[in-house]
Amino acid sequence: MWSVQLRIALEQKKGGLESQKAYFESIRGKYRRGILEYVAYQTSVRNEERTSWLRFTDSIKTANAN
Repeated sequence: MWSVQLRIALEQKKGGLESQKAYFESIRGKYRRGILEYVAYQTSVRNEERTSWLRFTDSIKTANAN
């Protein structure tokens, strides 16, 4: 999981949001509905510039409530 989170961060730094999202989609295609897909999604969302810490924690709470 750590390597996926690191790769998402590096993709964001190297290639921007489009590169980050492309990598996330490759993970999503391989690990649908698994913990790795969930962690990759949450990391990708948190790594977006328009996402605030408050918005991120709210999305985690909402996801865990379901």
